[in-house]
Amino acid sequence: MIEDDDLAQALEKVRPLVGRKAASVLVRELAMRGVESLLDEEARRRDSMEELIRWSTTPGAMDREALREARRLSVGGETEEW
Repeated sequence: MIEDDDLAQALEKVRPLVGRKAASVLVRELAMRGVESLLDEEARRRDSMEELIRWSTTPGAMDREALREARRLSVGGETEEW
C-alpha cells in the first residue's frame, strides 16, 4: 500500500473498533462499507426528491399560505408573492 499519513491516522482511529487486521484488509472493508453508505445515501436523496415532487404537485397537498407565513417569519417581514 502507498504510505499516506492521513490514511494511517484514520486507520489508527478505528483500530480499537475493528481489532488487529492487516491494513489492506481494513482498507478494503472500510471502502466497501463506504460504497454501500454512498449508495444508500443516494437512494434516500432520490426518494426524498420524488416525495417532494409528489407533495408539491398534488393538488391540495401543499398549504401555500403556511409556506408563505413560514417564509415571512424566516426572513422577517413581508415577501413578494410566489
